[in-house]
Amino acid sequence: MLFRSVPNNFNTYNNIYSPTSTFRFGNNGASYNYLLYSNIQIFGKLVFDNASSGSTISTYNGNTTITGDLTIGTNVTLQPWTGFQYDLTIGGNLYNNGTLNTSATTIKNVTFNGSSSQSINGSSNTTFYNLIINNNSSTGVTVNKSVVVTNALTLSDGIVYTSTSNIVTINNGTTSSIGSDASHIEGPMKKIGNTSFIFPVGKSGFAAQIGFTPSSGFDATTEISAEYFKTTAPNSFNLNTGIHNISRIEYWDISRGTDPGNDASCNVTMYFNNKTRSNIVSTGSDIRTVHYESALWTDKGGVFHDNGDGSGYIMSTTALTSYSPETISSTNGNSPLPITLTTFKVAKSNNTVIITWTTETEINNDYFTIERSNDGETWETIYTC
Repeated sequence: MLFRSVPNNFNTYNNIYSPTSTFRFGNNGASYNYLLYSNIQIFGKLVFDNASSGSTISTYNGNTTITGDLTIGTNVTLQPWTGFQYDLTIGGNLYNNGTLNTSATTIKNVTFNGSSSQSINGSSNTTFYNLIINNNSSTGVTVNKSVVVTNALTLSDGIVYTSTSNIVTINNGTTSSIGSDASHIEGPMKKIGNTSFIFPVGKSGFAAQIGFTPSSGFDATTEISAEYFKTTAPNSFNLNTGIHNISRIEYWDISRGTDPGNDASCNVTMYFNNKTRSNIVSTGSDIRTVHYESALWTDKGGVFHDNGDGSGYIMSTTALTSYSPETISSTNGNSPLPITLTTFKVAKSNNTVIITWTTETEINNDYFTIERSNDGETWETIYTC
């Protein structure tokens, strides 16, 4: 349906429209204003045409639900009627070429709840007060135009895909859920401000958070960005004194952007939701944080905390004063394992056990020790090869 120069309100009652249907509002390129009764209808695709000058679509009498795409044209503002606060739910893509007025007193919560891939697009960066990701598809939400969150980011379901040019920024004082394997940021994200923060990042279906705690020099406008990589850290053989090996599984890239004094330093905490996946053995007592600086992976201290449920974390004890890749290391080669296993098989043959395995990578690895246990706690060596 196409509405041009119709009366200044749209109030059809109790209708649920197909996600493929399109309601289009405009005035042949001229300015226009509409009052949209939102609570009594669920829209499919909703399009507000470009306007030659400032135009306003005001939602009224309830929250707005769109099961398809939402397009906001140039010079068009979408907001609640003056004095009201409503929410917006989008089941398709967002194309924002105008203004989406979000705040605690206007559009407070914006939820992306599609069952297939969604994206955030447009010529305008979009600012969300509360951004909620609840996409139950395997393809999640792709950020094709940078977004800013000013109060809270909630990751309930679905991966959010970002890039260096199209990023999610968390403003000073804004909070974020910690994320999970089912819902996290895949790609870089940015935090502005002088308070501690945990980046809900991950890759390839795995969450792997990293947090920072300011040590000194942080300002309200200091920018810290982080991204997780599920691959061998760069220059993995360039090891400083006291480091036996670094992770062959994963690393984080942490960088500093705007910083008025250029002096912000912080400690970092790396989180491991699955020690086995990260090749951390036993309690991880040999684990240390390492930072790539002066062309060497350098010990930044820390003690691994085992949560007792297969997860854990480690926080550096020497603050970062420069920013570049960060990962975990071993002081004695126990973990992270200096090898990456691709297969490990055990088979019974008469009265013997046949064990076979293959490795993808090995670093500073001298030999393999086969151990056995009757109770899973006390182990004895039965073969070394």
